[in-house]
Amino acid sequence: MRVHNLYCDADGQSHFRDIDIDLTEPWLGGFLSKPQSVSAMLFRQLPPGVTLDWHNAPRRQYVIYLDGRLKTTASDGQSRTLGPGDVMLVEDTTGKGHKVETLEGAPFRAIFVAVT
Repeated sequence: MRVHNLYCDADGQSHFRDIDIDLTEPWLGGFLSKPQSVSAMLFRQLPPGVTLDWHNAPRRQYVIYLDGRLKTTASDGQSRTLGPGDVMLVEDTTGKGHKVETLEGAPFRAIFVAVT
């Protein structure tokens, strides 16, 4: 399963890449990933038109997009616009960070899952 990943390099710049989550565990006619330890789950909603300037992720976390669209810009200048069904692992807890903008339409709604 492919997910978006936002990470920080040794120079403090954030970048995007795609990573694959291996689905190797057979279960009920399909496959699961290996379990990952998590410490918290939060729900978040932002109205359209909100811009959050440069900031770091408060923790290493998955963002599971439920509704609305969010444009995220890494400090290297690359942007990705994600929406319902997308998953991103955010790991830029240090460095310059990233900025986000909620786009017109439905409010941005997501589940944040803190990874330990």
